[in-house]
Amino acid sequence: MHISRILLGALVATTLVLTAGAGDSVAHKKKNMGAGDAVAQKKMMGAGDAADKKKMMGAGDAADKKKMMGAGDAADKKKMMVAAAPKKKKARCKDGQPTEVASYKLSKGENIDLQISTPLTAKAGNPKDGLKWMVHRRLGNCIACHVVSKILALAKPDDLASQAKYGFHGKIAPPLDGVNDRYTEGELRLIVVDAKKAFPDANTIMPAFHKNTGFTRVIKDCDGYAMMSAQQVEDIVSYLMTIK
Repeated sequence: MHISRILLGALVATTLVLTAGAGDSVAHKKKNMGAGDAVAQKKMMGAGDAADKKKMMGAGDAADKKKMMGAGDAADKKKMMVAAAPKKKKARCKDGQPTEVASYKLSKGENIDLQISTPLTAKAGNPKDGLKWMVHRRLGNCIACHVVSKILALAKPDDLASQAKYGFHGKIAPPLDGVNDRYTEGELRLIVVDAKKAFPDANTIMPAFHKNTGFTRVIKDCDGYAMMSAQQVEDIVSYLMTIK
């Protein structure tokens, strides 16, 4: 009877130990499962956040890329439009050339047959301006054909600008040194206005500077223009009269 009670007590104790152990195991397992669930959930949430972040960044990159491409396309389109636009033709007769010429009367000359004895303008010619027109490369350009020592002396050897403006005289026409001793003022005026009238038999290539008709192969932009105005002619004549 005493032994039975001892065995029964041992059995009860064992049962309690096993029950407690099972509870601990279940609790531990549940704890571990809960921790695993939390980690998994956190991981999943993190993955979701990362995916959303990546998606948002991707969307931003795509927007930026599209914006940049759009800006590039706009720039390229603008560039192409500018390139495709026809270039405006540059006018070649825009140095103040007149469309009208002064009327004048020819009279008998002293050294050549004819002359224009009366000035073309009421205002007297200005020698300083006359020099400017004589060296102007698109207007008078007298030094392209004539040597003028007085003008050549203005070209400084160490100054390229003055060399370009006053130097490099041509020699296909007579020098103009002492020209006022060879011709009267009226004769010089006719020579500048229309050299072919002054030298009808010379077959001269000197252009008519105050004439707006009768030319051949005229550049379209210059058709109907005289090379120089009446005042410019008077300025040049006044300068020629100073050349000794």
